[in-house]
Amino acid sequence: MPTLAAILMVAVAALAGGSAAAAETPPATPPPEGEQGALMAGLAAEDIQVLRQTRDFLEQLVGDDNENEEMRAVALAGLNRIHEALNDWGRPGLEDWYLGLVGRTKSDRLQALLLAGGQLAAQGGRYHLGGVREFWRKVDAMLADQGKELSSQAERMRKDFLNRAATFDKPPRIVPNVKPMALQVHRLNVAPLVKPYPEPKPEKPVK
Repeated sequence: MPTLAAILMVAVAALAGGSAAAAETPPATPPPEGEQGALMAGLAAEDIQVLRQTRDFLEQLVGDDNENEEMRAVALAGLNRIHEALNDWGRPGLEDWYLGLVGRTKSDRLQALLLAGGQLAAQGGRYHLGGVREFWRKVDAMLADQGKELSSQAERMRKDFLNRAATFDKPPRIVPNVKPMALQVHRLNVAPLVKPYPEPKPEKPVK
């Protein structure tokens, strides 16, 4: 089994060399739905495959409760970066994976990292935040059933999200406080310029 350091080195190398490789060799097969961002980032098919393998390995490592906290935290941070590179946040089951680990972790550090990834998985690349709001409702319901509370770091994450989301509740006016345009009509006195038109006198009849 390769070490975490070796796996991460392969992933970083794939990310760094993706653009150059894609310029020379087009992807052999298009990535599945939800990973189109990998092509947009200039990753070759070989690099995408390496990232997928790394992703699967890190998911097993993060989900291993017998692994030490530091190793799991490093693996989770790397896993979130790989999801970002592959743009596969909308992958089926990914949100539930994060949610399940949030419910059973005892580490405040891991909980914050899992919530950060869970928010992105719940959004799934969509522009609206409905999925993220629902994700936090699921978190609250799950912790209430378990009699647990969020860590202070996780609570700050929730408040940051709510504050950012509140800015979209009432979008600002594009042009605020603009008075209607009024045109002033300037009156001109043209009397001195107007002269009477001389009327021609009728000719006298011939005698």
